[in-house]
Amino acid sequence: MEQFRAHYGNKKLTKEAIFHYVYAVLHHPAYRSKYEQNLKRDFPRIPLYQDFGAWAAAGQKLMELHLHYEQVAPYAGIKIVQADKPKAEPKARLQRDKEINDIVLDENTTLTGIPSVAFLSTNWATAAP
Repeated sequence: MEQFRAHYGNKKLTKEAIFHYVYAVLHHPAYRSKYEQNLKRDFPRIPLYQDFGAWAAAGQKLMELHLHYEQVAPYAGIKIVQADKPKAEPKARLQRDKEINDIVLDENTTLTGIPSVAFLSTNWATAAP
């Protein structure tokens, strides 16, 4: 906590805000990609990016989504399509058709009607780590 307070020059940074910051950094796609090999064999190292407030806010929002995802209303346009002749033991596929934004989960199940915006990065995810 003292390292964060000293680096950002803010003696009022809370443990909770720092936790949210770290949550955002560890979930950032570019961070995971850049340090993929290091994360397989060592504890994560947390870089100190410029806009602490933006990272902490994004981490808090992301954490809320992760903790309360069951309470979010399903998107109205998404449909679950089952195969006409479902296989008893379907093979998992988990593939996205980028042209029509369908996701094939397995040989029996496809998600359709997914809006393009679902595949776009949010501002926090496009920030350069």
